Amino acid sequence: MTLSFNLHSKFFFIIITGLLLSCSAPKPELLQPVNVTDITVDGEIGRRIDVTINKNLLAIDMEDQFLRHFRQQKEKPELRDDFCGIGMFIDGLVTFAAYKKDSSLTAFKDHIINELLHTQDSTGYMGVYTPPMRKKNWDNHESAYIIMGLVNDYHYFKNQNSLRAAQRLAENMVNHKDPYICGFEQALLALYRETGDKQYYKYCVNELGLPVFKGGSEHHSTHVYGYIARAYAQLLLYEMEPDPLLLYRSKAAIENMITFHAMDITGTIGSWEHWNNTCAGIGACGETCASAYALRMLGKLLQIERNSLYGDMMERIIYNALFAAQSPDGRQLRYFTPFEDERVYYPDDYFCCPNNFRRIMAELPAFIYYQAQDSIFVNLYNESQAELLINGNKTGLSQTTDYPASGKVIITVSPEKAETFTILLRIPSWCSDAHIGVNGVVVDAKPVRGHFYAINRQWRAGDEINLSLPMELRFISGTMEQYNRAALMRGPVVFCLSNEDNHNLLDARIRKQQILVDPQSISAVVADSRFRPGGAQYSVRALAIGGKTLQNTRLILSEFINPDGIKTFFDLPDSLFNKLVVEDEFLLKDKL
Repeated sequence: MTLSFNLHSKFFFIIITGLLLSCSAPKPELLQPVNVTDITVDGEIGRRIDVTINKNLLAIDMEDQFLRHFRQQKEKPELRDDFCGIGMFIDGLVTFAAYKKDSSLTAFKDHIINELLHTQDSTGYMGVYTPPMRKKNWDNHESAYIIMGLVNDYHYFKNQNSLRAAQRLAENMVNHKDPYICGFEQALLALYRETGDKQYYKYCVNELGLPVFKGGSEHHSTHVYGYIARAYAQLLLYEMEPDPLLLYRSKAAIENMITFHAMDITGTIGSWEHWNNTCAGIGACGETCASAYALRMLGKLLQIERNSLYGDMMERIIYNALFAAQSPDGRQLRYFTPFEDERVYYPDDYFCCPNNFRRIMAELPAFIYYQAQDSIFVNLYNESQAELLINGNKTGLSQTTDYPASGKVIITVSPEKAETFTILLRIPSWCSDAHIGVNGVVVDAKPVRGHFYAINRQWRAGDEINLSLPMELRFISGTMEQYNRAALMRGPVVFCLSNEDNHNLLDARIRKQQILVDPQSISAVVADSRFRPGGAQYSVRALAIGGKTLQNTRLILSEFINPDGIKTFFDLPDSLFNKLVVEDEFLLKDKL
């Protein structure tokens, strides 16, 4: 990270502080996500969840990758940075088990937790270190997420043994005055929510200084995952005490991601895990932990502010950054996902990024629908069926769609009895010509992109909403290092170039390799199911690559989830650039 960017960041945070101090009063009612136990997800999100469970999570050698380190306890564990991540693993496993309601998955969950609980000693400690080395390096990070996973087990399955073990471990940390580390505040707040014991809340607020980001280090302030995880913890605290100042760090992160280009076009964030605004897209950029925590933060901000921008950002991250961090068959995961370089898979199943990926995949069903007492917000479009309670009336909601293959969505509403309430549909900021009909009748007001469209009426069982979100191809202008270049998008999906598809004309070693194309030669869509059902690809005529003029050469553009993708931005003739290229819609957030 350059000195200029550090100075730039400081000025930015001073400016955003002033803006947030003038924030309006918080809304009295926060939206609530539909619980993962009350929803079934199919479509692309559901498919990804299933391959994550069956091809990744259940395929792991748990003894070798995780449990043996807690049984053996060494001065120098055989782990990268001495961190395992079993708490993250358990947290995701518990949510998956609650969502799937599958007895074999629940039994697997119980077995792993019981094996871990057997390693807890008389002090309450569970970890990978011998006593002289405890409380060093990432030991507290491990402990914090173990607490989180065990509390989650109590939340969904009422496992008293898990709760008692989490409390004993938390008491060990509190009694030793363990300092701030990623996850500790979330763990304590989770314990407080489940038990009502104020000691956890007080330690989180007074000792760890969550409201003011007290403690930590420069690493925590510039590290994307560390920063966003703590900002997210502040939003959890906001749910308990709605102080507008608790929104400051999250809002600052959003401004940095959009206005100051810290989020890449694919939704990835950071370089070498730290804030960076170069948009270079090479090497160790786009950490999976950062993508996971950005989704959590955006989801919580949506609950608080009801701003559809957060949903737009969420789907960009999900369909590009998140899904590209996983191999198409689900087995392999990435630590980093560059967009202008070769991508590699992480070699192990333990550590933070693989386990934060599993956790966020388990949480995806809860990002689809949100509700208030008398309204339902449809945030993500994906084949799904959910049960909600609106004004005390049990209401079924289902989506029929092949999104993101197309923008055609049918939403069926089925309240137990006729009821008047509001359904709000997120109109993505990339869609300027949305159409909505209810039971075949077109709505009166034109939907506005970048906003929720509200439909208030008396709903009866079987009522249908027909939503059409035309997905026109658009060339998106690059920023920073990608200035005066463009990328191709359709709906929320970014497209990329791979050597395997393109005659080995590309070279990942060349930074900003010239790839000059004729944008007017873009082909019709071609089906491409190599990486997902319903996938798409396009072709475009190449004029020159690396200064070499080409004749009769077309380049294949595949979805960013193509594991062999190495280039995302390309060049257009100057005469066509200003006519065809548009700004990323996120940069228009203050105008929409």
